[in-house]
Amino acid sequence: MQVSQQVTLNNFSYSHKKVYDEINRVNTQISSGKKIQHSYEDGGIATKSLRLDSEVKNLDQVQKRTSEAKIIADSADSVMSDFDTTLRDFKTKLLQAANSTINSDNYKALATELDGLKDHMKNLANTKVNGIYLFSGTNTNIKPIDNNGNYLGNDKELTTTIAKNVKNPFSIDGKSLFLGNYDEHKTISTNIQLRNHSEDRVIQGGDKIKDLIENPTDDNINFFISGIKADGTAFKSKVSMNPDTTVDDLLTNIGTAFGNTDTTKFVNVTLSDSGNIVVEDISKGKSAMDLKIVGVQGKNSDTETNLPDVTYDNIIKFTKSDFNKVNQAEESLQIDSFYFAKNGSTLKANVPLYEHGEFATNQTKLTDIANASMDGKTFDINLTNIAGDEKKDVTIKLNDTSTFTIDGNDYNIYNADGSQTKADELTQGQLNNIISMIVSNTLPASNDKAGFDQAVVDAKQKVEVKLDTDSTLTIKDKTDNQSKIQFAMWDDDANDFSKTTTPSISFMSNDLITTKKTEIDFFKDIDKVIQSVKEGKIDINNQSTNPRDIGIEDTLNTLDKFLSHFEKNQSKLGTYSKNLELENQKALTLQTNVKTLQSEVEDIDLADTIVKLNQLTLNYQAMLSSITKVNSLSLLSYLK
Repeated sequence: MQVSQQVTLNNFSYSHKKVYDEINRVNTQISSGKKIQHSYEDGGIATKSLRLDSEVKNLDQVQKRTSEAKIIADSADSVMSDFDTTLRDFKTKLLQAANSTINSDNYKALATELDGLKDHMKNLANTKVNGIYLFSGTNTNIKPIDNNGNYLGNDKELTTTIAKNVKNPFSIDGKSLFLGNYDEHKTISTNIQLRNHSEDRVIQGGDKIKDLIENPTDDNINFFISGIKADGTAFKSKVSMNPDTTVDDLLTNIGTAFGNTDTTKFVNVTLSDSGNIVVEDISKGKSAMDLKIVGVQGKNSDTETNLPDVTYDNIIKFTKSDFNKVNQAEESLQIDSFYFAKNGSTLKANVPLYEHGEFATNQTKLTDIANASMDGKTFDINLTNIAGDEKKDVTIKLNDTSTFTIDGNDYNIYNADGSQTKADELTQGQLNNIISMIVSNTLPASNDKAGFDQAVVDAKQKVEVKLDTDSTLTIKDKTDNQSKIQFAMWDDDANDFSKTTTPSISFMSNDLITTKKTEIDFFKDIDKVIQSVKEGKIDINNQSTNPRDIGIEDTLNTLDKFLSHFEKNQSKLGTYSKNLELENQKALTLQTNVKTLQSEVEDIDLADTIVKLNQLTLNYQAMLSSITKVNSLSLLSYLK
């Protein structure tokens, strides 16, 4: 069978193109170093290459994110180191202030220095790096500490993603730092130094309780004791004691009021060397504990159970304040009938409100603050409104159809769904709204849900009522920098010691002073420390403008707690930074491994490929030589 020249040429053309394309492909592999240039060349290699390339890019992003996060964490750590140094300088100067030999000018000079250190710490707290505030939580565009020391950020840590569904924190939020909690036993103390008047010295536990009185009679001494137990429940008791019983017996009775028994103790009640009664919560971290106490002898004190109506020959005072009283009765007999403290446009109560051990919120129901049903409860209010009008009395009555009454008019209280509020439904936020309406003199135009809601909206334009960062009730007059508002609110049953089991909520009270607390409000607490230095108040018994300041000596313990708290958080931040560094190194190592694997999948073996190219080139040249010879054959050669 003869093979035509055309067939030979077609076969040559096909082989020539195939070898030529293969040579070009191998040349391209050598120049690019890659096995394929397009996915259609080898689907398996292309798929593996894309997956590995994605992993490389993800690991590259992890390195980038962890590096950026570490800059923030390390910056925050540096700031906290500066903060720690400044706080230690603050403590050193406070120790100088505790030296009672310095004079008033020295106190003022030290207070000025402390103010400077406080301002520096505030500036540190407001540090900004890479366009974000370090200690605002996730509200990184909000300056965390305002001019009044209030924290404006949130309680969320900044985090960065290091793997699917895995995040690594790299910041300490300012709420945890400046408004955190101590693992502390709450401790409260009287601020009047109790003395043995018969011997003119500080009282001791074995002394008789009549020694607390300058001119005692033989009548029993009645102690009116009320407060809040560690679990948040209110208590009241009237204890009649023989004047010859001891102060230690009184301490036992106070402990009993808190629930102490022969076998179980909830509080430690002791007498300090300086003559103060001190109550310490046995449990750590609880905040609700509170105590009010007064002793009276003679007149109707044996029979009277309504404290403001008690008359007496002698009175034993345990606490004093600079509060403005609602009534003319002796301060120690007022219990909770005091006007909120006013500073310019702001009125502030002094008793924190708790919901089962935590700070209350607008959503907290009053029944959870009182730790009991509020059905049948009445709150009395005495106020001067925003316009400075004459004093008015207001009552809030809680039952199945709760109302508030002002100027003889009753107004219903409504829930969001339009139903009338029942006693155990009333929230702190609703109470705030009622206060806003009555102090702004913006009352409902109609006694229905629409009238109530509109009055709330209008009232808030003039007066803001809220819980402060320390969970105390505050009233802000938006219309006047020197507000004319006066406001006092108290539980109608607070003074009635015949009702020993009824729940009670206090807002403003001449109670025992908290000397050790479980919550931190750093800049507010620092302000109190500086105020004590300005006044030269060494301890809780010193006279000063504000007798309820705890004094320099007790604040030293608070500073130690601050330092410990900040050190713990700085250590936590250091752990975050170390974790970020490890994750960064881990991502770098993994990226190297993936790139190696990717190279094995994508890259050529250069030596093998060059050998292959040489072989292809030789084959190509041999093919060209053969076809040349074929093409050069003559007809004669073919016939032969």
